Amino acid sequence: MIVRVVKRHPPGVKNQKKIVIFDGDHDKFVNSVRTKFGFSSDQSVRFVDNSDGAEVEEDVMAELLTATGGTVELMVLLENEDWEVETANARSAVPASALPSEAPPSSLDDPSVCALRSLAPGASAVSPSALPSSLECPPGSQASDAPAVSASSLTSSMEDSATLIERILQATPAGEAVLSEYTAKNKFRDTTRKILVNLLVHHMMEMHGKTPSSEVKTKYARGVVNLFPSLKDPHTIGGHEAFYDEKRNMGFLVYRIKNLNRGTSRTSKRSANEGATGGPLCKRATQVPDEDLHDKTTDVNWLKHTPAADDPAVMKQIKEKWKTTAALRRQMVDESKTAGKIIMEFPKFLKVPGLVEIDFGLLLPNNTNKFLEQWPSMVKPIVELAREAPAETTASLLKLMDGKLKEIDSEDSDEDQVVESEDELDVKSKSPLADSQGWDASTLEILILLCLLPPVNQGRKGLSKVSVLSAIDHLLQFQKSGASLEHFLESRKNKQMQPYLLARGMSQERIDQFFVIVDHLAIPCSDISPISAFDTLFKTHYVFGLHYARPLHNFWTFIQTTIYNIDPKTTNESPRVRELRSKLSNFGK
Repeated sequence: MIVRVVKRHPPGVKNQKKIVIFDGDHDKFVNSVRTKFGFSSDQSVRFVDNSDGAEVEEDVMAELLTATGGTVELMVLLENEDWEVETANARSAVPASALPSEAPPSSLDDPSVCALRSLAPGASAVSPSALPSSLECPPGSQASDAPAVSASSLTSSMEDSATLIERILQATPAGEAVLSEYTAKNKFRDTTRKILVNLLVHHMMEMHGKTPSSEVKTKYARGVVNLFPSLKDPHTIGGHEAFYDEKRNMGFLVYRIKNLNRGTSRTSKRSANEGATGGPLCKRATQVPDEDLHDKTTDVNWLKHTPAADDPAVMKQIKEKWKTTAALRRQMVDESKTAGKIIMEFPKFLKVPGLVEIDFGLLLPNNTNKFLEQWPSMVKPIVELAREAPAETTASLLKLMDGKLKEIDSEDSDEDQVVESEDELDVKSKSPLADSQGWDASTLEILILLCLLPPVNQGRKGLSKVSVLSAIDHLLQFQKSGASLEHFLESRKNKQMQPYLLARGMSQERIDQFFVIVDHLAIPCSDISPISAFDTLFKTHYVFGLHYARPLHNFWTFIQTTIYNIDPKTTNESPRVRELRSKLSNFGK
């Protein structure tokens, strides 16, 4: 895919443009942009759609670039730069992209839903005939790029936002079905939420044009969460940001509008977006004892050459010197040193379990125990929400987990009972997760969370999409005890992967040791508990300043902001992450 990348220059100076190839590898694309425009590795860059300033996140970039076809134009911005519209002569409009089509479910298959289907992604405009007559524009008026100024829209602007949403939904059978489902269950299925978004966007574009203002989108988004309180996100300022985040021009409403406007020319431009600054790449100061940090060469050499021992006095001294040298390791991270180089300078990472936890605790002392404390109480609602998901992989994991729990109950009641039921044998033989059937219930519960936050699609059209099974490989792998760890690491040197867990044992259910694999080096975990191992894996990203693997971006972002409560206000979250958090916060209510 050919991408025209624009670098902003001061007013009066023509913007610089370069052609960059995108082959599905986001990191490679970013590095190419850095090289062509001369950005240093420590300069934070972000991309926006140069036609309207909508921020293009990593997890939607592939969708944007593959869906539009032809040459796409993005603007690259540094951390403190804002997007500004160029003159029509300076550039041509670029088609926008969106998330996959908000297709309604068959259970709501009625005339108004069929009308929604007629507005498939790629349609050049919203046709008034495709909507129920009660939602059409007033006679003689037409939808346009500019907001419609009519008695109808002025009256609507004065309405209470929740009343507006309710009136829109009551005007169609599909909308009535949406209201009925919420009344009955106090929540929505994903498919029902998509119909809700479709109905609201169609009404919005009819009344306010093809590019509604930020104020209009904010009103509709607020109306949604005011009418349906269980959809509110407790971690965001307004609670409605999953539907519309005015600061970053993101959310379900934005994606649907862009989908319908794909391929059309737009002249109404929106305000610039603000970049996100949270997460593992954020620069942080480590909290170390008040000592002179100018010359720690002696301590570094001592750590290098003193062998790890079972002697408690030696281990205590190792941990003390580890803390006093923490600022040096953080300085290496800020200088963009690789994790491998940091580990080679501090090889105790490979010999002494628990050092990752020490560095993380000095970096974020108030967040260090969050996962271990909160995960157990989150398992039940996560599993229950997963039971509502239709995906085959999710269903298979749930069956495997239920089978493990039955085995535990069976062992508790009769230790000699080892016969499996026909249903359990059938699950194991037909499951697409045959390689995962040995994991214990605790591990499967974490994998189920990954199913609820699946990877975004990558690459060009026609190529295979990133599956949940592939994402699991980026998170967790297994090796039998007795096999060569060195051979395992050597065999994967050609695979560039972000940190992942390696579980070693006689079987997946009997793990003797967990390792975090980073830069093809094995850091031992301090506990054989899967929950503790995943805790260490997450912390590794922060200790070495590593970005999340693309297939796991939503998964790790959810764990970061929702469980660890790290940078919840400054992290760029996808609407799916915010939606899941809303469902969990209202679970059982």
